[in-house]
Amino acid sequence: YYSWKDSDGSGSRNRWAAAGELRMPLLDSLSLSVAGRYDDYRFAGNSADKFTYSAGIEWRPLESLLVRSSYGTAFRAPDLHYVYSGVGNDETGGTDYYRCRTEEPDEDLTDCSYSDEGLIRTRSGNRALGPETSTSWTAGFVFSPRENFDVSIDYFNIDMRNQVQDLSTDRLLQLEANCRIGSDVNGNPVDVSSPSCIDAIARINRLANGNLYGITVNPVNVARERTSGVDLSAHYRLATGIGDFRFSGNYTWTREHLFQQYTGDADVDEFQVNSGFDIPRNKASASVSWEKNAWTVTLHGDRLGRLPNSDSYDQIVDTEAGEEAWIGATYRYNLSTEYRFNERMRLSFAVTNLFDKMPPKDPSYTSYPYYDVSWFDSMGRSYYVQLTTRFGGGPL
Repeated sequence: YYSWKDSDGSGSRNRWAAAGELRMPLLDSLSLSVAGRYDDYRFAGNSADKFTYSAGIEWRPLESLLVRSSYGTAFRAPDLHYVYSGVGNDETGGTDYYRCRTEEPDEDLTDCSYSDEGLIRTRSGNRALGPETSTSWTAGFVFSPRENFDVSIDYFNIDMRNQVQDLSTDRLLQLEANCRIGSDVNGNPVDVSSPSCIDAIARINRLANGNLYGITVNPVNVARERTSGVDLSAHYRLATGIGDFRFSGNYTWTREHLFQQYTGDADVDEFQVNSGFDIPRNKASASVSWEKNAWTVTLHGDRLGRLPNSDSYDQIVDTEAGEEAWIGATYRYNLSTEYRFNERMRLSFAVTNLFDKMPPKDPSYTSYPYYDVSWFDSMGRSYYVQLTTRFGGGPL
């Protein structure tokens, strides 16, 4: 190896599980479904086991209306690479928020002398990881006034505990600065004796002159993450003399997304522009298809809601009206055509990124590749041809 060596690792685990499910009518218009399972994992000298269950109820007061609700629990053992990865080092970079805020408080982060400091990142697995657990519930309805049209609305609420995530270098540097200074960039006080502050300061290694040198990261069980919102979906089919047209649309609006790294920490609103998180509040998609005999042609579009820009951590925005801190919504379109020779063979042709759209420009992004790699890539218009045939079994 030249320079630093990244990690190796190996390990194994044993697992057994048992599960069952039941669906039954209670009345002509009311049905109940229940399911349960027990999982047991053994790894790295540890054991993790849990019984999880779910239940759902559906009520049809009218032929055209279905009201539904569900509740469930979930359990997941940590992935093996999170547990058994060995100690490794790589070279990375980061913003020294502490020195920027204390030595150059009037400079934008992109212009700060310490905005691109080199770091040696040390990472290892965590054999003490526990399982992830969650509870969720939904409630909504499906309305179908006609055979060719339906619309559904569902509210969802998910509460995840002990979710496994790698610690973020940037978020640790932000937190270290808040903890050393005693307040965040908005002037809100920070408890320097909180579990997160104690942990963040211990993970940052500085030289005698105060320069950043190294940072230690590993996967951890996140104390809690909660989200809720609304899913909306609609479908419509129109039969004409030149073929059937199908229209569909989906929209998700997230009401809240809260994060707590350690028990005892304050909740972090992931939609706050300077939270250090990078997620959209809403996503949508729509498609229109034409079908006639053996042919199907589909145009599909995706819309991703606005995202915080690269400089958003340094923005002090009291309301969502601070447009300077955001990248606007983006759109992508795909086109596909399929021809079915028979029940066992079909040929398809697809074009992704139909209009050859590049990632949205973010003038505040000053490092390669100059766009948000969490949500975008620079692959332009692409073409795919696929022939599918089945030699046995049932039809495609």
